[in-house]
Amino acid sequence: MEWIKVKIYPERENLEKVQVFLTDIGINGCTVEDSTDFSEFLESKAFNWDYIDESLMDLLNVKSSVTAYLHDNKQGREQLDKILKIYNNVEIEKVSDEDWENNWKKYFKPIEIGQRLVIKPSWEEYDNTENKKVVTLDPGSSFGTGTHETTKLCLYEAEKLIEGDENVLDAGCGSGILGISALALGAKKGVFFDIEQSSVDTVMKNAEVNGLEALSQAFLGNLIYDKQLYELLKQKGPYDVIFVNIVPDVINAMLPYLYNLASNNAHVICSGIIEEREREVIKNMESCGLKDISSQRMNGWVVITGRK
Repeated sequence: MEWIKVKIYPERENLEKVQVFLTDIGINGCTVEDSTDFSEFLESKAFNWDYIDESLMDLLNVKSSVTAYLHDNKQGREQLDKILKIYNNVEIEKVSDEDWENNWKKYFKPIEIGQRLVIKPSWEEYDNTENKKVVTLDPGSSFGTGTHETTKLCLYEAEKLIEGDENVLDAGCGSGILGISALALGAKKGVFFDIEQSSVDTVMKNAEVNGLEALSQAFLGNLIYDKQLYELLKQKGPYDVIFVNIVPDVINAMLPYLYNLASNNAHVICSGIIEEREREVIKNMESCGLKDISSQRMNGWVVITGRK
């Protein structure tokens, strides 16, 4: 896959505004270089500097910038157009992630989840002597391989809650690992959505690889702002199990919509939450009307499950 690397050079005092703007147009990750950071570091009273490498001193001349990577597709080019309408001092470069994708593959091995489920990358073999449900996955550039605690916690919840014949919604689906795993465990239908076109494409590719394409539908859009997407999801629902593995701020904003999309007695599974924000998310889940709320933890991360 090709990427568009965009480097924006605003005035230093506008760095935060640029980051907010990028988030508003659907770009959730960026890197920031602040021209004053190294100066402040040098002026720190904590150390006495006798020698500083000359190459480090070059950092004093760094221009403040914000860098983002856009998918080289229709959505990415639309985002680029929005950036260029606002900012003039911009550098643009085409970048390939082929080397990156191939390098990280050696770290992604089959993962056993609980008693029934295995997540296996498409390039690895798995000796399924215990007749487990094996999900074959190729995440591409989308988030979700099963290795991160946030995803593992959701998968453990899925293994506990999926009994068969459920209608499942995977909100902010990434690779589709959660919804596809639920289908493999016996759910009857999986509906997926994400703000990234690459995720929508990856989900359907992974569903096809696992023979679950007929049970899967994936849509592009932002549930918080896109009324048309909400109405479409409502038509496909209601949902018996809802996964939302994103970040607390987005979860909190989505919760009222997800509650309305849930069936009676549905389970809403929220992950991507650090322990410090657990109480905040629980409070918002309770405010929406969810009950029987419980938490599971793993290495500082929390999954919170509530019932409608």
